[in-house]
Amino acid sequence: MNTEDIWLIHHKASLSPNTPMNMDGSNYAVGIAVAPGKDLQEALARLHEYLRDNHMQLLDIWKCVKHNANDYGLDSEAPNGVERSIKKAQEQSKVFYASGLSSEVLIALGSE
Repeated sequence: MNTEDIWLIHHKASLSPNTPMNMDGSNYAVGIAVAPGKDLQEALARLHEYLRDNHMQLLDIWKCVKHNANDYGLDSEAPNGVERSIKKAQEQSKVFYASGLSSEVLIALGSE
């Protein structure tokens, strides 16, 4: 029986040229990671490990939401990608990205 909760962690992380998701030469990305853990501390530890393994470093966190069915703590994001990531995190007990934007994309959108 799985006793882990799922946490949605809104954050900013640095990217390096060796980061697998860095396809545009960005310096950082902002996104929502879906992390399993018995508590927030364990979920954050798993996020740190995931970031380290992907040549990234946590720069900022502005929101952590414990997953409850159909309540993602999101205002405008489409929940389909979040639901898929939550399901994968539950099944595999691993961190997954639900959404993210690189610094180059943010610049192109005029958000940076």
